[in-house]
Amino acid sequence: MNNESFKNEPATTQHHIILYILWELTRSFIRHLREIDGIIEDLQIQITSATHNEYFYKLIALHKSLVYFETSINKNHPLITESIHEAVLGDDVQSQELLRDITDISNQAEVMVTESSKMIDQLSEVFSSVITNNLNNIMKVLTSITIVLTIPTIMAGFWGMNVDLPFENHPWAFGITSLITIFICFLTVYWLKKKDYF
Repeated sequence: MNNESFKNEPATTQHHIILYILWELTRSFIRHLREIDGIIEDLQIQITSATHNEYFYKLIALHKSLVYFETSINKNHPLITESIHEAVLGDDVQSQELLRDITDISNQAEVMVTESSKMIDQLSEVFSSVITNNLNNIMKVLTSITIVLTIPTIMAGFWGMNVDLPFENHPWAFGITSLITIFICFLTVYWLKKKDYF
């Protein structure tokens, strides 16, 4: 039996009106759940470089939507069961076939909600790990920069002491000291890069 033709026929009884509403609701659930799946897939791609809270807020919003879907689907089950019972008692073959389709779609929607919820939970864990990892990388870089910038300060401190120092009477003392400082800075940067701090 073609359920699309049934759907397009005018609803003649209260039972048919309920079936029509259930049919449209379950199909609407599937449509929206597929949209949510698409958003989850996009987030999976974008989340690897996440450092902002916007992705976290998106995950919260998606999880909230899925809770609403799950609640609605669970509330529809008793109505579907009651409609199946009425269709069997009424020996309405067309309604029985449509109800089987509605039940299948409703079960599919329930499975999709469960799978999407699991995906969001996993994404939340991945998101936390990515954020932590990215922050650790940023801290490593900032620490490395601090180390490199400390070298000129140390060198200037040595040459500011009231003790005899190499090159202190040389006309190019400042230039030589600056070159030594730059050389030590480059060596430090090279060493830090080898240690994967940059």
